Amino acid sequence: MSFIKYRIARPLLAALIAGSAFATALAAPDVPLPDDENRPTISAIQLFPMNVASFENVSPELIRLAEKADRGYAAGEIDSLIIVGSSSPDGPKTLNRRLARERAEAVARFLMEHTSIPADRITVESRVADWTDVADIVNGLNAPSGYAPLVVAAISRNKDNPMPALRRLEKGHVWKWLNSEIFPSQRATDVMAVLTPVETVQPDTIASPEIVETETAEAIQLQPSATNNETIPEVITEIPVEEWQRGFYLKTNLPAWLALWTNIAAEIDIAPHWSFTLPIYFSGFDYFKRTLKFRTFALQPEFRWWASPKNHGFFGGVHFGMAYYNVALDGAFRYQDHDGRTPALGGGIALGWRFRLNSDPNLTMEATIGGGVYRLDYDKFLNRENGLLYDRRKRTFFCVDQAALSLTYRFGIGKPRVMTKKGGGE
Repeated sequence: MSFIKYRIARPLLAALIAGSAFATALAAPDVPLPDDENRPTISAIQLFPMNVASFENVSPELIRLAEKADRGYAAGEIDSLIIVGSSSPDGPKTLNRRLARERAEAVARFLMEHTSIPADRITVESRVADWTDVADIVNGLNAPSGYAPLVVAAISRNKDNPMPALRRLEKGHVWKWLNSEIFPSQRATDVMAVLTPVETVQPDTIASPEIVETETAEAIQLQPSATNNETIPEVITEIPVEEWQRGFYLKTNLPAWLALWTNIAAEIDIAPHWSFTLPIYFSGFDYFKRTLKFRTFALQPEFRWWASPKNHGFFGGVHFGMAYYNVALDGAFRYQDHDGRTPALGGGIALGWRFRLNSDPNLTMEATIGGGVYRLDYDKFLNRENGLLYDRRKRTFFCVDQAALSLTYRFGIGKPRVMTKKGGGE
């Protein structure tokens, strides 16, 4: 239903899109514009949910435009794309501006992935609808009896912020109608494919292809010298190093316990110089009050290379990271991965050192420091009981993601074996 309403309201919206010389083409797609300065366009729309700048259900219009634009650009019939993202006025202005821009960028990414049109031929614009736009659209629709004049009157009386007045109209029924029928149309992103103008080319202006003659240099083959054709046999010796036994390690990061992060890690030797470790962190506690918490569930599998074949001493590692989180630092906001099911994902590198604590070779300590890069998609809530959703953010985050001092105990697996290496030893 909202899609149909958008079709009706589309000419009103198009006329209000500032900064685009092609806006009037929205009302009449596939029809050349009479003004020679404006190019003909074809257009499509993609609707977005409230407070969301990504989409999973691609509109049939956008799919058809992508296919047509791809063929047209390859044939020289499509010159460029103009994408205008929009947002409704029911929310903070800063959030609306960002949503409009991110919606246009999301559609741009889709078109770059599904067409051959390069990025420098795609223009991204944004527009935030205001309450005057809402009044214009309501006047142009067949609203339920009495709704249209109520909405227009409330907006005219409260030009700065009519939301409280609109919410009270007809015990909230008018606001529900706006949410279901008006605001969705203002969260649409328009895509316009600008057609290449037809140019008449005179035959005498067509340049003949330039023929460039090149000289081919003769290949010079280097012949091996024949000063000595004797083959020197390679001397291979087996040099015993020492016994090696695969180990299984259980570890826990002591400083993490101070932050109320329960944690355990397991590690297994793959071969001399190589091992694999998997730490798990969990925290489900508030720090003595609701507004202070660092709740997490995190995994950080890592492959390690050890300088010593005994897998002891210095090591370097490459890891993958995944973390669900719900963080509040006693400030105005609480931060949680989007919908509680969008963990931070990323990875990085780490360096560390494993050393003995006493005469027992199996009891060791391990110091590790590492950094990584993560992709975050999180919701921002007011930091109070049942705090409302304030914002949603997406960002790339560089951070120190390992800082551990772990107590480690090793268990031998299998029989010890002698490690050997090949070489031309003295």
